[in-house]
Amino acid sequence: MDRYRRRLRDLSKGGDRNSAKDLDSTIDEIRRLSMDAMAARLPANAAEYSALCALGHRYRGRLEAMTAALQEAFNLDPTCPQAHLIAGEVAQMTADRLTGETHLEACYQAEHHHRKVWDGAGTDAQRNMAGYRLCIDLIKLGREDEAKVIREEILSRVSSEKARQNLLSLPL
Repeated sequence: MDRYRRRLRDLSKGGDRNSAKDLDSTIDEIRRLSMDAMAARLPANAAEYSALCALGHRYRGRLEAMTAALQEAFNLDPTCPQAHLIAGEVAQMTADRLTGETHLEACYQAEHHHRKVWDGAGTDAQRNMAGYRLCIDLIKLGREDEAKVIREEILSRVSSEKARQNLLSLPL
């Protein structure tokens, strides 16, 4: 799963004229994997792949397709870590563009999704990413002390210098 997430991210950065085409091909490939998992009666796997399709659609700017793919992922597995990570990222980005009550609502929505993963669902890498994003949510909500505890826990587990730099750059 992480391999596809990285591939989608790398392709979304563009760089050559075939990036959009390659991104669409990757979304199609992931969609086929999701359908194969559904046919094999593996709803949790199908949900992870559907969530990755949502990420690809987000990178392509297809809001309706992204929303439909996320909804499919949650219908297949309401606890799907990949879907919660992506839904949290989308809510976080939405909050950055809003003000007032709607900003707070989006921040709480992001926190909800990131906390679902942080509180136990997913791989260590997914939990670390959710924890980092949860720290950002908590900072926006004025709960820096809670964010500090989470940051310290993640720092005790990660060895990647880039991840450590990102965590240490949080305004805490």
